[in-house]
Amino acid sequence: MPLAPQVDTTVVKAIARAFRWEKMLESGQYSTFKEITKAEQINLSYVSRVLDLTLLAPGIVDVILDGRRPAR
Repeated sequence: MPLAPQVDTTVVKAIARAFRWEKMLESGQYSTFKEITKAEQINLSYVSRVLDLTLLAPGIVDVILDGRRPAR
């Protein structure tokens, strides 16, 4: 019997954050990653890694959001 999908809320939150920051950059609310780090009080490395999630293929994002991503 297949297991029910399990959504990884940590990954989903990171993806949501990434797309929110991307939108803020595109709208001009922030001009640089450094401005995000200052406003969110987080380090530059984290912002950079999280924003990389916006580069995932839409199909991969859908799989993650649906809870169908492989355990690895």
